[in-house]
Amino acid sequence: MYHQYPESQKVGLKAEEEFAEAARRNGYGVRKSSLEENKFKHIDLWIDADNKLLSVDVKAKKKVARSSSQLEDRWMLVEFKNVAGGLGWLHGEADWIAQRVDGGFLITGRESLLELCSGLVDNKISPYPDSTRGESKELYRRYSRTPWGKKDEFGYILSSDISENTKDFRLWEMEETECEDPFGF
Repeated sequence: MYHQYPESQKVGLKAEEEFAEAARRNGYGVRKSSLEENKFKHIDLWIDADNKLLSVDVKAKKKVARSSSQLEDRWMLVEFKNVAGGLGWLHGEADWIAQRVDGGFLITGRESLLELCSGLVDNKISPYPDSTRGESKELYRRYSRTPWGKKDEFGYILSSDISENTKDFRLWEMEETECEDPFGF
């Protein structure tokens, strides 16, 4: 499948693999989603947790600026609309969003995250910052890249906003051989 930024895709696939491996080490059954489920429902993995099937959309750390060499876990990119103008992953069908952070994953219910982001991120669309003019991204602003032919809408929140403002978040700390159970069934 074509991806405009293969390095970004590689980082995303690695995060999915890390989450799946941690789930298997915890005794969960794991199934990768179909291409259709991934593309249209925003589901990366299915987790069998004590005969309860849970869908997860895994998010990798991202660079705040494409030119940066550092992957960031303090900020989280949240997508309201995708580049084609369709519903973004916040409006997908995943039960859980798992954001890769240092040492593990920050997991929260997708609906809780959507509610949080709808309150935190401005509804007014701002033009995407031009880094060549010294402009930088701001937290809680809704951006679109329509001048570049993209119909997306997204913003940035702090990862700590999730732990401070949602009731169903879990920090799944991972060690080399074992990790704490994030779903608690």
